[in-house]
Amino acid sequence: MEEVKSRNSSVSKSKKMITKALIGLMKEKDYEEITIVEITNRADRVRRTFYSHFRNKEEVLESYINQIIENHIQRYLQMNDYSEITIAEVYFKLWAKHLDFVLLLKKNDLLILLKGFEKYIEELDKAFSAFSCLGLSKHSAEYAPKFYAGALWSTLDKWIEKGMEESPTELGELFGELIGW
Repeated sequence: MEEVKSRNSSVSKSKKMITKALIGLMKEKDYEEITIVEITNRADRVRRTFYSHFRNKEEVLESYINQIIENHIQRYLQMNDYSEITIAEVYFKLWAKHLDFVLLLKKNDLLILLKGFEKYIEELDKAFSAFSCLGLSKHSAEYAPKFYAGALWSTLDKWIEKGMEESPTELGELFGELIGW
């Protein structure tokens, strides 16, 4: 049992160090120029360790993004009252909190990686009942998570382009106005 715990701890530590190394390198140079060797050297790990956890650099970022999202939305899923917040506001608060990382993604034309939020929209919708109160047909509701994920992502991209003037709450209200929530 201790051995499994120790292995999990070692795996977690390696993943964190690789992720931290990649993000650190992205602050210094373009993503496309970063090599796996540079990442592993910075993380003080061997290439074999990198490839035992990730297929490529993009997967490192995807894993980190999923971890950020999962940690963030758990707070909202445990709420008792969803009347004061929307899925859009949850989304914009999430990325405002991690703005430095989002700006790194934008600088490297990797903002598209944030579209992975769509898989979490269904989970949030169960708590928020957002789609049912819109009166969507069952068929339309199947498309809703992808539609809203794309719209949220595009709104976030525009917000960054405009210099991030609005607060996450204001963005949530703006988003609601745009899509009729």
